[in-house]
Amino acid sequence: MPEVKKLLEKAGSSLLTLSVYLLALTIPVSIAGDNIAIGLGILGFLLLFVSGSRICFPNVKPLGLFLIPEAFGVLLSKNVLKAWQETSWNTNLVPFFLVYDRLKRGLSLEMLMKLLSFSSVVSVLVLLFEAFTHRSWKSVSLERIFSVKFYMVPVRPVGFFDHPLTAAGVLILLFFLFLGLFFKEKNKLYLITTISLFFGVLLTQSRSYWIGVTIGLILFFSFIFRKKSFIYLPIFFTLVAGLVFSVPSFKNRLKSITDTRHNMSNVIRLIIWRSHLRAFDEKFSLKEKIFGAPVVGNDYCCEYIPESYEAILKKKPPKVENLCDRNFFHCLSHSIYVRYLTDYGVLGVLGYVSFMAYLVVVNLVSFRRFLDPVFAAFSTMYLGFAVAGFFENNFTDSEVKICFMFILGINFYLLSQVKNSTKRGVS
Repeated sequence: MPEVKKLLEKAGSSLLTLSVYLLALTIPVSIAGDNIAIGLGILGFLLLFVSGSRICFPNVKPLGLFLIPEAFGVLLSKNVLKAWQETSWNTNLVPFFLVYDRLKRGLSLEMLMKLLSFSSVVSVLVLLFEAFTHRSWKSVSLERIFSVKFYMVPVRPVGFFDHPLTAAGVLILLFFLFLGLFFKEKNKLYLITTISLFFGVLLTQSRSYWIGVTIGLILFFSFIFRKKSFIYLPIFFTLVAGLVFSVPSFKNRLKSITDTRHNMSNVIRLIIWRSHLRAFDEKFSLKEKIFGAPVVGNDYCCEYIPESYEAILKKKPPKVENLCDRNFFHCLSHSIYVRYLTDYGVLGVLGYVSFMAYLVVVNLVSFRRFLDPVFAAFSTMYLGFAVAGFFENNFTDSEVKICFMFILGINFYLLSQVKNSTKRGVS
């Protein structure tokens, strides 16, 4: 029996290590490998559990801030099974536990970052290729690669992802991770990766993430350089503005951010948001306002689309069948906060905001205490991501959430390391 337990422990440990390395290679390129990696990781945990080996678990209490309200909303919903499928209670959380356990067990963070750096740069190169060839990478074979035409004006690429917003959501998280690691380690590889990821976010032309990365960078520069940030920030953003305004598609996307009359993407968001808030105010019962109305909440919202259309655009809506489904994506909220309000009520919104606020504050406190740039980067990453969430359902995309949880595992490991070093210093 002892030999069997040792064999199970070794197999489980090997599977966990393999799964984490595989995640580092596949998260930026969104290939099915990330789900395979999670499956291998779950199997590894099961083998370790059967062998009686100790598993290093991170602090899971912060996750409960948004997971518990989601569970209450589902259990009190009218369609529990369907509502449960749309929650965060799924395997997308697993990378958090995988990365933390392996790093605590001695896995090399440097090697992990090298793999992640490689796959991140590959992801950006594919975005670059699609942006300036106006062709999907899937449509180009190796024998025809040299016959591809390049254009001066880039289009919005998707790369390995299914949408530019998904690509931007993953890249902004990776950008701040490598930004912090570069300032901590002064590693040239991290610098190259950071610059690549920044241009990757620009290439996606995702306005919500442009806003998020701008706010995050302003705060990061302020934390790191303090008074000198008043010198560096204008120089940096002048260079970026020069780049953006020299590319017509970038300039048009930037100018459209404040256009709430003619830019239909903005108008649709305003109509949907107003409809959700009207439904919450008029249609939701007291129980639904507290715990949410998953699944049916969007149905309630659709009832107010014609009214909101008229209020926003000052004209009657078109007389088409299923207007809400055809023109407004059945009230897809386009805001993580509106989504949590509708699906999980006031408790859901408070839970998600508390979760993000906790991550910002705990990293900011660690930065103030230890002056480690990586914690400043984590803090500004979460804040930038939270700001982008006002305009996108960024926390619901599987690819984005897997990346988020992967980085969160690294974050909590580094927090535990400085906490342990402090205890040793005191003793």
